[in-house]
Amino acid sequence: MSSECANPLLLGWVNEWLETAREHNSKGVTVYRKAYDSLKSCPLPFQHPSEAQQLHGFGPKLCERLTAKLVSYCRENGLPMPEVPAKRKKSAGKSVE
Repeated sequence: MSSECANPLLLGWVNEWLETAREHNSKGVTVYRKAYDSLKSCPLPFQHPSEAQQLHGFGPKLCERLTAKLVSYCRENGLPMPEVPAKRKKSAGKSVE
């Protein structure tokens, strides 16, 4: 794992799944490779795995899988589960006075 990655825990789990897919000669290798590369190059730390969906290679299923892994990790280590951040609403060009 690279110490330069902003999300080393998530990156490690994606890497595990990538290696498993390689061992099984699975089609998932391509999916996990894209996700791994995208997450590794992302400079932003995520509060919750659902935020990774904005990256190339991450869809709802992969984010759900990461969330489940984080729930287990938090439970095993006595840590609080981070909450899903509220989505920012984009203003439609209206200014608030």
